Amino acid sequence: MSHTVPLILRALEPNDLDFVYSCENDACIQAEGSQLAPLSRHALRQLIDTAFLPITETGQLRLILAIESTGEPIGIADLYDISLVHRHASVGLAIHPATQRGRGHGHTAIALIEHYAYCRLNLCQLYTEIRASNLASQKLFADCGYLSVGTKRAWFRTEADIWEDVHCLQHTLTRTA
Repeated sequence: MSHTVPLILRALEPNDLDFVYSCENDACIQAEGSQLAPLSRHALRQLIDTAFLPITETGQLRLILAIESTGEPIGIADLYDISLVHRHASVGLAIHPATQRGRGHGHTAIALIEHYAYCRLNLCQLYTEIRASNLASQKLFADCGYLSVGTKRAWFRTEADIWEDVHCLQHTLTRTA
């Protein structure tokens, strides 16, 4: 892991449209999810325009990961399936463009997400699901204290029509988050 620059999480802004469009339609990032078609600028503009809605209404929160000194976006952090009653959520992270990966940004981003989830949303648990072939993400989350809690067998169908396992990892948040 390389030395990383100071990062922040911030709300989506209208001028993030081009970045979000590029990130959401990146073939490598799409391959990790279940999105069936590219997302249009119109659809993403609507997402940005409704990002201010309360979490209690949407059950999700999307934040931009940016370099603190310049505001340059280098990733998207998602908290979704948020349960304020049971105090847990799922976490997703995409570092983009690919040239920003491998610089330690993922570790910093997860620490920022955990801090936000614990201190601002009062959550106690975060979990993530990662394809078996995504060894870099598995290592990242394991390095950040996420523990394997199971595997969904043959859960994800790849473009090559191969069934792939998905690993489920969970982390208990504490005051240090």
